[in-house]
Amino acid sequence: MKAFIFAGALLGAVSAAEAATVEIEARQVGGDVVLTGTGSVDLAGLSLAFPSADYTAAPSQSTENFFIGAGAFADVYSIADPGFVPMNDTGFVFTSVSGDIFALQGSIAGALNPFVMAPEGYVSGETLSFTWTVAGTTLAALDLNYGTLGAFGNNTVTLSRAVSDVPLPPALGLLALAAGALGGLARRGRRGRSAA
Repeated sequence: MKAFIFAGALLGAVSAAEAATVEIEARQVGGDVVLTGTGSVDLAGLSLAFPSADYTAAPSQSTENFFIGAGAFADVYSIADPGFVPMNDTGFVFTSVSGDIFALQGSIAGALNPFVMAPEGYVSGETLSFTWTVAGTTLAALDLNYGTLGAFGNNTVTLSRAVSDVPLPPALGLLALAAGALGGLARRGRRGRSAA
């Protein structure tokens, strides 16, 4: 009996130590870039710096952060510098955001200390899901840094580039139409021969 209790306690300790990850994927969708994110944050050991902060301002981004104002209130937690640099030398503004509010801020000289932002009242391990859009640009123009964007506490934030769907050549539709027409002509020719 003691062995079962010990094994259960050990399994509980192992699952509690599992890392939390937020994965963000960047994809070209027509003339826009869409970033979708999902995952969770482990708040254990993080210090709540600003509870119920009002982040209803316009969404934005800079080279040191993904800072999203999704028309919501958020809890802001101080973190050790995650070494977060999502971009090379380009800046942009998200033209639309939806889903859960989430932000990661690296060190900026003379500005805010590093932080992570989650929805107001967020509980460790709850699923976060969000979509951010940058209209009228390309992935190449944004010059994003793919891979691990930052690590803090028991958390990792990653950014990956989606593999694009391979578009069908425009002539493929014409080829299918021609094959159908030839098949129809062949069938008509066989009917004509059998009637004679």
